[in-house]
Amino acid sequence: MSKDRYVQVLETLVVDMSTYWRLLDCITAERKRHLPIEQLKDNALVAAVGAEETATVQRLLEEGANPASNTPLFGEPLALAASSGSLTMVQLLLDHWKWEGRAQLSETRLVNAIEAAAVAGHGCVLAKLLNHKDRIADSAYDDAIIRIVKCSQGAFLERLLALRHADSTPAAKAEFWLRLVRTAAEYDRRTLLQRILV
Repeated sequence: MSKDRYVQVLETLVVDMSTYWRLLDCITAERKRHLPIEQLKDNALVAAVGAEETATVQRLLEEGANPASNTPLFGEPLALAASSGSLTMVQLLLDHWKWEGRAQLSETRLVNAIEAAAVAGHGCVLAKLLNHKDRIADSAYDDAIIRIVKCSQGAFLERLLALRHADSTPAAKAEFWLRLVRTAAEYDRRTLLQRILV
């Protein structure tokens, strides 16, 4: 697809998604001239994910749009799909994911998507993302659990905790659980505190 075709996708989505007013930044004459085609493509992908335009997302992915991108205007496609609860979009993005040679980037994007799904309360999407948990380092996963507690009551906390790898030492185990209890207390998660302490 040419640059103009990606701009056309963005223009169409501007009309369809008035909440995506920042799309207008992508289609000004100045931006069109200076944005590389990859950035236009990736911005179009995230916008299409947000608009739940499955056919457009499929086409953009087939044409090389990066499902692991992080666009300055719209963020990450996988996290956006996870926060909206779109299992179809999440699966489509994961089907086109290039895992080889991108371990750290994949870990970051997966963690962000897991957090987005958990905070938004989308259990099916969370389960789909957790199928790839083995690609996330234990410390990054633990940090995600703590951030989820900060953002919500932790409705999916038991599921997330069940998937933690056993701590290698008693000190590591104590450190994580103390962090968890401290965070729950600091953010006044009383129900969660009761469940943890019991």
